Amino acid sequence: METVRPRVPDAELWMVSDYAEQSPGVTWFEHPSDAELADLYARASVFCLPSSYEGLGIPYIEAMAHGLPVVATPNLGAIEVLRGGQFGLMTEARELGASLVAVLTDQRVRERLAAASRQRAATFTWSRVLEEYEEAYRLAIERFDLEHPRSRS
Repeated sequence: METVRPRVPDAELWMVSDYAEQSPGVTWFEHPSDAELADLYARASVFCLPSSYEGLGIPYIEAMAHGLPVVATPNLGAIEVLRGGQFGLMTEARELGASLVAVLTDQRVRERLAAASRQRAATFTWSRVLEEYEEAYRLAIERFDLEHPRSRS
């Protein structure tokens, strides 16, 4: 908020998480219902999930399905879902505030990223997501079996 609010004074940070520090401009939603979450997506200008680890990237897909521009830090889920920045804005953590300002202050950028979000989200069907989870579990089991051989009867 220290970087964003001087440039976008009415910006608000809505945190959907287990915990958030209270500060001016920050609103914490600990356990929103599906309807409340859908309302947050509908009222938001941009979705941002800075994370060093995000498995499949479901939160990004969900936000993209609501047509939100996505700003993310590089992690496996974001890199896969955003295709390295083709369908959203990938930024390093130290540049996160500046990236958010760029999206919030430039309507053309917001519109371009929102259109890219909708396009990419349409490629993620439930069957595809389930296939990816199954593949991830299959690979994890294979890797575990290789690292922990046991006698087979």
